Amino acid sequence: MQRSTPALPSARLQQWFDAGEYLPFRGHSIFYRKSADFATSKHPVLVLIHGFPTASFDWQALWPALAERYRLLAPDLLGYGFSAKPLAHDYSIPEQADLIEQLLAEHGVSDWHCLAHDVGDTVAQELLARAIARPAGPNAQRGRLRSLA
Repeated sequence: MQRSTPALPSARLQQWFDAGEYLPFRGHSIFYRKSADFATSKHPVLVLIHGFPTASFDWQALWPALAERYRLLAPDLLGYGFSAKPLAHDYSIPEQADLIEQLLAEHGVSDWHCLAHDVGDTVAQELLARAIARPAGPNAQRGRLRSLA
C-alpha cells in the first residue's frame, strides 16, 4: 500500500506518523505503530486499541513507559486516524477484530495482552470471545489473549 504524507498540525503527530507503517487489509490501508525493538525484544506483546473518535495517537503519552515492558502494536482501526476511511462501507466490530487478528498474524504473534478503551473495549471483547471459543489443546492453532485491561 502506498504511503502519502499528510500535512500534520503538530510535530508530535508528525513523528507518530513518520514512525508508522501500513498493513493491507481487505483492499484498505491500515496505519499502525509498533515499538522500535518489536522484532528483537523478548518482552510480551501488548496490543493497544483506541476509542471513538480517535486513533492510535491516543497512546503516544504512554508509549515510552509501556515500551519498557512490552512490545507494542497500536493500529488505527478502519475508518480512524491515518487508516483508510471507505465511504460506502458496512463497518463492524467483528471486522475490526479481524483487522487486529491479521495484524497479529502478520507479526507472528500468538500470545499477547490487550489494553483498550471506548469502542476499543468492544473490539477487545470480540477478540476475547473468539479466543475462548477456539479449541484448546497442544495441537490446536490458537492465539492466546493473556490479559485484557
